[in-house]
Amino acid sequence: MSKITREALLHIPRSNYCYGYDENTLHIRLRAKKGEVKSAFLRIGDQYIWDELEGGGGNLGSGGKVWISSCDIKMEKELETEYFDYFIAKYNPPTKRSRYCFIIDGIDEKLLYTEKYIINLGNEDDQKKLNDISSFFAYSYLNKIDVLKIPSWVKDTVWYQIFPDRFANGDESINPKDTKTWGTPPTNDNFMGGDLQGVIDHLDYLKDLGVTGLYFCPITMGHTNHRYDTIDYMKIDPHLGDKKTLKKLVKEAHKRGMKIMLDAVFNHIGYYSKQWQDVIKNKEVLTREQIKKICDRNFGVGADGILAGPYLVWIIGFILLPIVIILYYAFTNASGTFTWDNIAAIADPVHVKSILLSLKLGFFCTIVCLLLAYPLAMILNSFHFKHQSFVVFLFVLPMWMNFMLRILAWRLLLSNNGIVNALFGFFGFGPVKMLNTPTAVVFGMVYDFLPFMILPIYNSMVRIKPDVIEAAKDLGADSKIVLLRIIFPLTLSGVISGIVMVFVPALTSFVISDLLGGGKVLLIGNVIEQEFMQGSNWNLGSGLSVVLMIFVIASMAVMNIFDKDQGGTAVW
Repeated sequence: MSKITREALLHIPRSNYCYGYDENTLHIRLRAKKGEVKSAFLRIGDQYIWDELEGGGGNLGSGGKVWISSCDIKMEKELETEYFDYFIAKYNPPTKRSRYCFIIDGIDEKLLYTEKYIINLGNEDDQKKLNDISSFFAYSYLNKIDVLKIPSWVKDTVWYQIFPDRFANGDESINPKDTKTWGTPPTNDNFMGGDLQGVIDHLDYLKDLGVTGLYFCPITMGHTNHRYDTIDYMKIDPHLGDKKTLKKLVKEAHKRGMKIMLDAVFNHIGYYSKQWQDVIKNKEVLTREQIKKICDRNFGVGADGILAGPYLVWIIGFILLPIVIILYYAFTNASGTFTWDNIAAIADPVHVKSILLSLKLGFFCTIVCLLLAYPLAMILNSFHFKHQSFVVFLFVLPMWMNFMLRILAWRLLLSNNGIVNALFGFFGFGPVKMLNTPTAVVFGMVYDFLPFMILPIYNSMVRIKPDVIEAAKDLGADSKIVLLRIIFPLTLSGVISGIVMVFVPALTSFVISDLLGGGKVLLIGNVIEQEFMQGSNWNLGSGLSVVLMIFVIASMAVMNIFDKDQGGTAVW
């Protein structure tokens, strides 16, 4: 039996394998091992159009048993290489939204290729698999602004790349020192004397070749033959010519119907550039007082004002400006007209259910974290480890690992065949379904946010002087009284700070519920993420974000009431 090589199949969304060709057309490609695929079909459609509103497809607002908007498009074999065949399909999405998969016919088998899996077709449940669009690839929305706009003349241009020093020597008077005889084998550092005049002298030759565009390697001043070590961006290298010669080249090329494109090097500079030479010359480190004097002299402001500049730019660019944009979209519709509809949408039953579930799970996560963190913080504080800071470091260490990898690891541990269920089986319990449940989501939240509860409580405990505890015991207080009347009140600021640091991210979380809830635990964060990423409805997504922001600020305000000494969560 001849099987299709799975590992040879390749499709990458939003790349040269899937892109907007124009504002109405998608180009979608598929790669397969050469000679193994007889035909390939693209199954594609709008993920929100179904025959019945019964919740299929796994997207918010989509539903049904039959994906009536889908169609199967036969892909054309575009080209082949030594090892692979490439297929392409063109599709005009009527609503701009698309979910898609590939149906691949081999010699002896038929496959369904999606973003999550590659499976065989030809079984009784084929229709179910072909409608399971939650596993399909997605092109969320074909936005006009996302389509690369290439000038029409570029497509028909025949380009010829020129390395000026090696093309032709038209003016020997400007040759670099030690210029080699033309035809000498090139090396990394020798010069042949090629220049702009040499190109002008051969324009007719290039035109006869059919060339209609000239792409030049850098012609700005540089120390090497390739000029990628730019010294001055504003000067033509004198060994290539001058601005007058460049103007003549452009004029003569245009007469012959040729375009000119110049390569500019902005991602690095040369060793001899004035900027780098200034660094070498003034390499000593300036003191704060020296910086202050320079700032006062040159800018008329203090050093503190200059040093605060980057932070101010950061606050404006990454905090204030995004909030302004969110507020704009929240109070406008698609046409830019003012509306309250996006805010009022929180009253939708789906949205109410999701935000209540977010509050519920966030509350449980916070309580569990507090119950675990407070005893752990007391243990850390009471035991006088020689390397106590190292033990604290061990609690923080998991946070250095990629967040996604940690959650995916727990997805494996909580699966039906995972280690947790294996332990249950060892003690005689049957497999417990934990994955894709609210319990799994809370478990993931607790695991991820627990350090945010431990650290502020521990920091508040280490500030309690031992003399205070000893004085209380000397006055007859037992351990319970010391805990409730001394330790807890003195660590309340840390507790409140921990509650806020856990509850806020738990309330706004969507990745954990997506991975450990399997799309079945829909939190308000998931709703907002889907409105932005899948529905491309920035107005509704922003409106819900503003409502969520109000919940966050309200929770912090409530905590602020209890934080009387403002040692934890004071925000105003």
